[in-house]
Amino acid sequence: MKNIFYKIQYFLLIFVSKLICLFPEQARFKFGDFLGALGYYLIKKRRVTAITNLHMAFPEKDQHEI
Repeated sequence: MKNIFYKIQYFLLIFVSKLICLFPEQARFKFGDFLGALGYYLIKKRRVTAITNLHMAFPEKDQHEI
């Protein structure tokens, strides 16, 4: 069952990728920015991990800069 689910995800991702490639470069970048912001606010676990990693990589920077 997992194998079928993974194949469906794969083909869906390929389809969306091909569809996005039809748009101009500027529109693709804006869409990517939108997805990144959406993921940042919706997936708290990944946001916390990213902020923690940035604190470890840049200990001299304050919270606002990170």
